[in-house]
Amino acid sequence: MFLVIWMIFLDMDGTLLDSNSQIKEESKKILKKLKKDGKIIVIVTGRILSSAMRLLDSDFVDYVLSNNGARWYSYQTNEIIYERILDNSMLHQFFEQYKNYFERIDVATITWDHFSTVEELEEFLSNNPSVYQISAGLSNCDIFEMLEEFKQNYPQFQFQVMQDSFSEKQWLNILYKNINKGKSIVLFSKFLKQPLDSSICFGDGLNDIPMFDVCGIPVAMGNSLQKLKEKAKFITNSNDDNGIYKFLYHYFYEEV
Repeated sequence: MFLVIWMIFLDMDGTLLDSNSQIKEESKKILKKLKKDGKIIVIVTGRILSSAMRLLDSDFVDYVLSNNGARWYSYQTNEIIYERILDNSMLHQFFEQYKNYFERIDVATITWDHFSTVEELEEFLSNNPSVYQISAGLSNCDIFEMLEEFKQNYPQFQFQVMQDSFSEKQWLNILYKNINKGKSIVLFSKFLKQPLDSSICFGDGLNDIPMFDVCGIPVAMGNSLQKLKEKAKFITNSNDDNGIYKFLYHYFYEEV
């Protein structure tokens, strides 16, 4: 007997989106039906809010947890309902200390901005107080070796290593302390007063692991990284082979 599900959490890139960064029509239709049937559809993505919402619609989504959970948007009330920003003074200090390690730095405010030097970043930070996330490409070092040092020296930040299933390049994500997809959906479930064990989540990458650790039924896409597949209860088809639609149709509507 299947567990009764009330919430469905979906990553975007490599999961809900296909390789052309589009949502398949079958996925939209089944999410719309599930939403109509009372399920709560929640997008949980590393994308900034504006980038995510260009591809989404209130017909098949209730909430968007953007920037790995640092900024929440409700389609029901058309407003930001939660956000956590980074301490700019500590960002200045961090990048000054480790400036020789970074080859590219992407900064999430209400847009994504890209910098090739720490000096460019510091000038930008001086004029933009609301930073939700930074994704930085490292060079001349092993990212996993540096991770423990970063965590020890800057405990006020949340550090994550990001590697998408479609890219071998690794990035360092810097977020507000205690922000990741797992902690965000735990907090979100309390906000809605819904049990987290009555949820399904879908993902494909390393930043989905914390979400898989706390979700009731974690489902890995067929194109997922192996580390994520090892955390999953189920593995569905790939993002290009209607993995979202096929799993949800089987779980909710196919007669067994």
